[in-house]
Amino acid sequence: MFSPHIALLCVIPFLAISSTNAAPPPPGTNTVNLRIEGDNSTYYEGPITSGPRNITLPSLDGYPTIPRPCNGLPGNPTPSNTPIDALDAAAKASGFTYNGGFDSDIIDFSISRISTSDQNAFPNKLWGTLVNYQVSKFPEGIYLSGCQQEVKAGDDVLWAFITLPPNTDSTNGILFLKLAPSAVTVKKGKGFTVTVTDGRSGVAVQNASVDGVHTDAGGKATLYLFDTGVFHFKAHQTGNVRSNVMNVTVTN
Repeated sequence: MFSPHIALLCVIPFLAISSTNAAPPPPGTNTVNLRIEGDNSTYYEGPITSGPRNITLPSLDGYPTIPRPCNGLPGNPTPSNTPIDALDAAAKASGFTYNGGFDSDIIDFSISRISTSDQNAFPNKLWGTLVNYQVSKFPEGIYLSGCQQEVKAGDDVLWAFITLPPNTDSTNGILFLKLAPSAVTVKKGKGFTVTVTDGRSGVAVQNASVDGVHTDAGGKATLYLFDTGVFHFKAHQTGNVRSNVMNVTVTN
């Protein structure tokens, strides 16, 4: 379970080693804010620099397992950074692994496992992605997936291990919690107010828990900390996706 005071987060920006002879990054490379929410913990939260690359995962339809481009094409007119590019860069930077497969029908990869959270081990869970808390679509209504969803510099990219409601394969009704502010400095013993909303709709979330304090109908909760230091909190609610981290600095 998430610690009420300090979350063990992997916040390791991807560091590019500069060299006068280094090749320039491929077109479409940029830095996004990546968050990966696993079953019981956050695997990564922080900036990551990534761009078009080759991904090697097993074929889902009998074709050879070979490196295949992950570059936003053909869903976009030019090569671009994508959620799977960001995932792959974070995995390399942080040392976790992931798995999935390539589907030639949609010309894309699907992700089934990140670190220890494996959707094949649970009948009602799956990995999904949001960019700026929204799901993009092709004009035809087909959801853009991991290697065809363009992500731009500064975008918030979320990989979430989603628990589906009983007897459905729809994510309708699932909330993706968003905690504000993301950073605050307060005096010891002085109360401060936080707000929890659903990132997709902006609607306030009642009864979400932040450090054991539950939000009211307006999505607000007041916290009091009596120790100095830096603390990290997330909002939680059973059945919904935990929030981004809030960093709290407590001074005398």
